[in-house]
Amino acid sequence: MNGAKRSVRIFGLAALLVLAALAWVSSTVVGLETARAQSEIDMAHARAVDVALERMDAWVSAQVAAEAARPPAAYRTEGAGGSWLAGYRGRYVKLHFAMESGAVLTSPQASPESAAANGTPAVQYLENRVVFDDLAERIALLSPEALRARVVSGEAELAIALAENVARDPPVAAHTYDPPQQRIALPSRGQGGRAGRNADIQQAVTNFSPSGARVVERVGLFVPVWVVPDETLVFARRVETPDSEAIHGFAVDWPMLRGDLLHEIDDLFPTARLEAVDGVSEGEPALAAAPVALRVDAPPVAWREWTVSHTAVAVTWLFALLAFGAGAWSLRSSHAYAERRSRFASAVTHELRTPLTTFRMYADMLESGMVPEDRKGEYLSTLKTESERLATLVENVLAFSRLERGAVPLRPESITLRGLVDRLREPLDERVARIEHELEVVVRGPADEPLHVDADAVGRVLLNLIDNACKYGASTDQPTISLTASVAAGSLRLEVADHGPGVPRADRAVVFESFRRGRGREDGSVPGVGLGLALSRELARAMGGDLVLVDHDGVGASFALTVPVR
Repeated sequence: MNGAKRSVRIFGLAALLVLAALAWVSSTVVGLETARAQSEIDMAHARAVDVALERMDAWVSAQVAAEAARPPAAYRTEGAGGSWLAGYRGRYVKLHFAMESGAVLTSPQASPESAAANGTPAVQYLENRVVFDDLAERIALLSPEALRARVVSGEAELAIALAENVARDPPVAAHTYDPPQQRIALPSRGQGGRAGRNADIQQAVTNFSPSGARVVERVGLFVPVWVVPDETLVFARRVETPDSEAIHGFAVDWPMLRGDLLHEIDDLFPTARLEAVDGVSEGEPALAAAPVALRVDAPPVAWREWTVSHTAVAVTWLFALLAFGAGAWSLRSSHAYAERRSRFASAVTHELRTPLTTFRMYADMLESGMVPEDRKGEYLSTLKTESERLATLVENVLAFSRLERGAVPLRPESITLRGLVDRLREPLDERVARIEHELEVVVRGPADEPLHVDADAVGRVLLNLIDNACKYGASTDQPTISLTASVAAGSLRLEVADHGPGVPRADRAVVFESFRRGRGREDGSVPGVGLGLALSRELARAMGGDLVLVDHDGVGASFALTVPVR
């Protein structure tokens, strides 16, 4: 037993170590696979964000480039004909404005002279005037000085981006300007930064006067400025002459522009949002052409996706658990077999020693003439009984071995219930009579209908049950053992009951195990090897039936044999 416990401990420790190592390897493999998958997902997400920003920057830059092509004179309202922008209405440009020296805000669309000179409809002029008044109020709240400061700061940032872009990818074609056809050739910059390319576009357009005249004004780059975050967005530039400086710009219809920009990336990020920002943090996805950050949903988590590595790990765990299960079952079977062998050796040795001792002692006494003539018959009868008990023991062991191998020859025959009981009753009565008890037989149901059953096998099971009842169920208060025979629903039922102490609850789970000696057997006071009930159940199952312990709270033990008879 100590060896069995030791082997179980060693097996358990080995299994624990192997499972721990497998768990570590599995965790590492899954972690690496998850990290790799997450890296691919993050890279694809980052590429999609870059593509989305490129699309939106290109869209905004195109609109800004179109506005950058307008000469400074178009923003001014003085002159006989006013500005030709008086009647202009664009999809994204709500209003053009100019802020000359002294912080006076004007607009060609809100000038009555320009509107009259260009024939602007009165309704449109009034709408422009409302927009202009609102813009003037908002710029006043921001302060003209603050607007100028932001334009100057933005120009510096764009100049730096432009310098970096040129240093990274020098131009291969010079800026050209053809006044008659108004053609502009942009420089080839390769894949430079988006801010640098935006500056390139404005630089290419604004470095030349559309009239072809000598440039007498310095026109800066358009800089996006939030006058009111997420509400009023303007693009403004500085226009410098030797004597003065002005701010020219245009107010953007931000809701309209935002909707079109999101539509441009709807295939990449259907739920994306654009938010106004004053500054961009490191790594934050934002447009270069406008102070706007792109907000998108986080990329999916890699562990939610089942991969080949997860399958490999799961299969490895399955086979490992199956292997350990098989090992545990094999170890348990080995220990069970060793325990059965030990019980068998102990029981059979004891059961063989008693008759062999009797044989040797009685033979010596008979040979030496120590037995009187009138008692020789008694001695010979004892020898015969012991030999029969020994033969029964050997036959039971051999029969049980045949049952375990499945080599049990069954010989079913046609016999009535009454005939079966009458045929088996004599040996059963003899066994009960040895303990001075009486066998009570009760036959129920159709007793004369033919049954198809192996009578000898049924007789062996009944003899084992009666013998078991005689050993453990003898009672001085009620010296009877009952046998109830009945046929119902195509099955023969034979129940043997005694009036003894019954089977203890602790032994009921193991009462049918082979070589299991129950109450009264451990000390050898009751003969037997613990094979009768195990042999009887296996024989019953070989006939297609079963043998069970009937559970009841009364006195004694009751075993029921059921066998199909049709």
